[in-house]
Amino acid sequence: LISTLVVFLLFAGLLASQVFSNNSERRFLSANIFSQQDLKESIIQKINFERSIDTLGKPSIIFHNKVVEYFNVLKDNYLNNFSLSYLYLKGDGNPRHNMTQTGEFYLAELALLLAAIIYLAKKNIYSREFLLLFGWILISPLASALLGGPHALRSSFMLSPFLIINSVGAVYLIKNLEKISGKLLLFLISAVFLIQFIFLVEKLYFVSPNKFANFWSYSAKKASEIVINKRTNFDYVILSASIDNIEYAYPVYAKVDPQEVIAQNMKKTDLAGFPMKKFGNVYIGDFSAADLNKLKNKLKGKILYVGPYDLKDQPEGKYETIYSLDETPALNVFGQ
Repeated sequence: LISTLVVFLLFAGLLASQVFSNNSERRFLSANIFSQQDLKESIIQKINFERSIDTLGKPSIIFHNKVVEYFNVLKDNYLNNFSLSYLYLKGDGNPRHNMTQTGEFYLAELALLLAAIIYLAKKNIYSREFLLLFGWILISPLASALLGGPHALRSSFMLSPFLIINSVGAVYLIKNLEKISGKLLLFLISAVFLIQFIFLVEKLYFVSPNKFANFWSYSAKKASEIVINKRTNFDYVILSASIDNIEYAYPVYAKVDPQEVIAQNMKKTDLAGFPMKKFGNVYIGDFSAADLNKLKNKLKGKILYVGPYDLKDQPEGKYETIYSLDETPALNVFGQ
């Protein structure tokens, strides 16, 4: 009991620190389903439409209102965390969480889950251990339900109880190996696991690095390499902060002194009216190709600009387009 209380107080203190000192609540308040403007508008449109065609009259407001609709959204978000598609087939669809776009568990583990359920059904299904694991699983998706659909990181709290239950199923099958059917089933489970593992590894190492390169800041790496190779040939090198994670990538690839990075984070440098982070002759900030067109006459010297590829925001004059590993346009490079 004492050790449990110590662990609880430790984590409660860390949680309080994150919430009250690091503005964690701001992200929740801006990302939860009740603050999502698109969702709010679609719900209003749905309510208005259903009320307009409902022949019940005024009492229809009992069935068509925001409370009912938001409850349905929460319900769907919550239950989707237990869907076969999320758990065993496709995952949450986010390449940052799941590079192979497969389920959160191996398909073969579904058989282990079923075996565990059979075992628990034969035993005492109301045991404290089972109720603990079952309650643990039910609580885990609450965070992701409030913020949207299934999310591998927000729902990761459910990983441990599922693994424990799957392990129970594996042990149950192994203990029944004396039966021919038990040996055959275990062989099939192992074969399915091995086949899926081979396909997963192939996709992870040979397809996903190219297909999802931009999800892992390939553009930032490429832009940093271009600047590092060419910065000595120009008086001003401008990196647009619109390149995903460039503010973190360039100092890493260029091996900038951390103290210099901290100083620029605290106080930016002014470049002809634009607040920028300055590292030697390299400037990083919220800068567009349109701003570059205005800046050409203000700065004396050679300028290198690297920004994201954007059909609506292209540099004037000659520029080079850099392509990502999936052969889609990623960057525009302008040198003058």
